[in-house]
Amino acid sequence: MSNRAPKRTRGVKTEPKNQNKRQRKGLFRAVLAVILAIATLLGYAILIPRVTVSASDPIDPRNPFSSKFTITNESYYPLTDVSVGFGLGELHAASGGTLHGGEPLSENAPFFTDTRWQHHRLAISEQFSISPYFSFRSNGSSDSSQVPGNSGDIAVIVKYKMWFLPWIQVKAFRFQMLQATNGTYLWYSIPLQ
Repeated sequence: MSNRAPKRTRGVKTEPKNQNKRQRKGLFRAVLAVILAIATLLGYAILIPRVTVSASDPIDPRNPFSSKFTITNESYYPLTDVSVGFGLGELHAASGGTLHGGEPLSENAPFFTDTRWQHHRLAISEQFSISPYFSFRSNGSSDSSQVPGNSGDIAVIVKYKMWFLPWIQVKAFRFQMLQATNGTYLWYSIPLQ
């Protein structure tokens, strides 16, 4: 028998190492989750289509329908099968009559269109213009005194497809016609609802 006492193991602190390892792992996961969330939001923001419509001043200040409406693709990708038309809210004639479109202005409202305004492809930052002149002139006259109203409410309705998705997207832009004190007409963009 020997007098030797059994070897003592020195106190190895294994728990703090494991705890540090767990903390680093948890921190890594949290940072990764934040990075993925930001990347997802940025990716979604990039994929949102950005179609805009702007109205110009009328060519003939006495005829609001001589204005042109410009459709612009401000997305980061091209749009295909772009078709545009005018939805009618209502037009108030100077004589006191009112022409109603029948349904509230929305993306699903019926609209007037022309074959020249259909099935376009808009590249990034590309635009094209349309005019309500031929859709709304009264009696087919080109006379600017034949203005069908002195105030009104229309929507420019844009239908399009994103190049990577097969279904149609629709966006409506509402404009209100007002007559200024000097007799000229202007279109103002207002919210849809």
